[in-house]
Amino acid sequence: MEGQTRDSVYDGFLNEFEKRIQKVVSIGASLGSIQKRLDMADDFNKSLSDANTSGIGRLVDADMEEESSKLSAFQTGETESPRFIRARYRLACSRNDWIICLETSPAKHMGAYPPPRL
Repeated sequence: MEGQTRDSVYDGFLNEFEKRIQKVVSIGASLGSIQKRLDMADDFNKSLSDANTSGIGRLVDADMEEESSKLSAFQTGETESPRFIRARYRLACSRNDWIICLETSPAKHMGAYPPPRL
């Protein structure tokens, strides 16, 4: 500080102070940008979660409707009608449950196979 005037010392302090203020502003802008990206990711995740929830709800509703129609057919005594047997066969095969698919074959229930020997 020796050899410097008071004005030059103050100017040096002010310049250093302005540099630090600019760093703080720059860091604040970066934090704001990061916060905006996090908010956008949060909104995306919420909408994705909502879409999954509604999709699962539709699948559950469809499954409940299917089970309801099977129960209704069972209660009305249509369990061994050819239409019900074919529907049960298609359902088993569509689920890739091959053992049940073979066991519920419409031809088996409609007399195409000889009765099993006991």
